[in-house]
Amino acid sequence: MNRQMVHPAVIRAEGETSETTTTQGCVMPRARAPPPSRLRAAFMVRAARLFDWPSAPGYYALMRDADVRSALRATVLARHLRDPSTLVVDELGLDQGAVRVDIAVVNGRLHGYEIKSDADTLDRLPTQAAAYSRVFDRVTLVAGLRHLDKAAALVPPWWGLRAAEANAGGGVRFRCVRPELANPDVDLAAVAALLWREEALALLVAEGRARGLASKPRRDLCAALVATLPAAQLRRSVRDALKTRTTWRAGSPHT
Repeated sequence: MNRQMVHPAVIRAEGETSETTTTQGCVMPRARAPPPSRLRAAFMVRAARLFDWPSAPGYYALMRDADVRSALRATVLARHLRDPSTLVVDELGLDQGAVRVDIAVVNGRLHGYEIKSDADTLDRLPTQAAAYSRVFDRVTLVAGLRHLDKAAALVPPWWGLRAAEANAGGGVRFRCVRPELANPDVDLAAVAALLWREEALALLVAEGRARGLASKPRRDLCAALVATLPAAQLRRSVRDALKTRTTWRAGSPHT
């Protein structure tokens, strides 16, 4: 008997009779099947993650950055987005734009969220982790199940960790694996470097410490702020400056 190979991720729903055969011998449904059971959906997601199967009708594709980001804003970050005293910024540049954090939340602290979806790679994560750990008070890594274990080993233990999982309805849900803790070693120079030159100069003027600095480059102004302001005041002043910006430069979308 000649048995036909069936792609294990393509499971026909109960009552579905129409099917078509691909050139690879895989059975594919002609139309998108109804939502599967939780057990069946879990199998599809795990199988797709293991074999990196392509996206097509009947397949559960690997989660992309946009899927995770949208779900994160709708759930975990929803209360921050509703809070007028909180700023949520996509792609905030750090280290003079050398790296960008996926989402930054600015309120009484700086909290960075880095997304590593199933479709991403971890090649840049060590560099990103070093940069984020100099600036943010707290950081949360949001990782797809495909990268969860390896990504967790590449970031400091004080980082929070959330697993991004596909649910039975095709959406994304988040599971807290490890809560975020306070950053034990914030670099004040890196925090001050979040300021634009005019913002740094305005802070020095307000403190009466701008004499001889009006024409200096931003790095000198930031160094003067670090030398002048107490740590808590500097960090608060940077957060306030970010929240009160009325315009953002190209490449810094915000809400």
